Amino acid sequence: VFFNDSTRGVLSIGKVSTNDTTLSSNAKINYYKSLLSNKYKDNDLTLANFNNANITFSQFKFKTENLISFKLIFENSKREIIQMDYTILADYQNSANEAIKSSIGSIKLF
Repeated sequence: VFFNDSTRGVLSIGKVSTNDTTLSSNAKINYYKSLLSNKYKDNDLTLANFNNANITFSQFKFKTENLISFKLIFENSKREIIQMDYTILADYQNSANEAIKSSIGSIKLF
């Protein structure tokens, strides 16, 4: 979706889907969160949950070599699981934080 030339930061957005139609939305989110936790457990992983504009976000932050990635997961108004990935060079984390906060603040459910 976005590439910042000065910080080399990337934002990508996608939908998380599963073939298991028997799972509830919460079960799907929890299952996906456990997959991410297991995948990145050795990469200085931190987890957080927060609310913004009546949207509950789960945040996964992890480091790999000189990169920092933020994965934000939330449910949209169609009950689809959306994932936003911010990846930046570790040297630019402080300067990218405001842009990340701003993009999260722009999310609205209709």
